[in-house]
Amino acid sequence: MIQASLICGLGLLVFGLSDFVPIARFAWVMFAMLMSALVADLIVLPAILLSPLGRTFEPLRAQDTARIQRSPQEAM
Repeated sequence: MIQASLICGLGLLVFGLSDFVPIARFAWVMFAMLMSALVADLIVLPAILLSPLGRTFEPLRAQDTARIQRSPQEAM
């Protein structure tokens, strides 16, 4: 992930030196977007998964799935 983001970002950054302003601005925006996505993937996502919010992404246990699949009449 690091290598792909850096290669794409640095490849686009070459166009940042262009004399044609729209292309130069596009290159800088894409570079910033790729680097912020890399930071989010490497820092923000693990922090979210380790926080209490991360429990949302845990797989359901077998007994939980069985209880969900039962009809409301059977649960009573």
